[in-house]
Amino acid sequence: MKQVWELAGYNGREKLKTVFLLDESDIIEESFLEDVQNILSSGLVPNLYTPEDLGRVRDEMKSSYKLAGNTEEIPDLMNKFFYDRVINNVHLAYIVSSDLKIFSEQCRSFPALINNASFIFYFAWPAEGLYEVSKVFMKNIEPLAEGMDV
Repeated sequence: MKQVWELAGYNGREKLKTVFLLDESDIIEESFLEDVQNILSSGLVPNLYTPEDLGRVRDEMKSSYKLAGNTEEIPDLMNKFFYDRVINNVHLAYIVSSDLKIFSEQCRSFPALINNASFIFYFAWPAEGLYEVSKVFMKNIEPLAEGMDV
């Protein structure tokens, strides 16, 4: 997670947008969902960085901080600059299976999953639907060999 934060906060191109892709199999402990809730609600994960880590982050991002027009190297302002960039550049994608019972239990325990997220539900397509869609897209394609029907 620190690598993702630092990538979005100061590494690479200016204002690098980053997707933090999290699959339900990555949730080994329930405390991971607490981190997900914190990311969704505030954009931050408490205690992710030790004071020593934050010192290293401030050193790494000094040039970006100054390029943004900041002249005073005040640790709290530099930390805020870093976290603001993380909040603006990191987007969380949480992928869960179609077992809505488990997901609904998670949403009750961690309300930010509902309050601060958008959902896209994908369901299995029926065979007839897959056939009809492929037929429409394949009708203008030339056969690879003579005698093949498209």
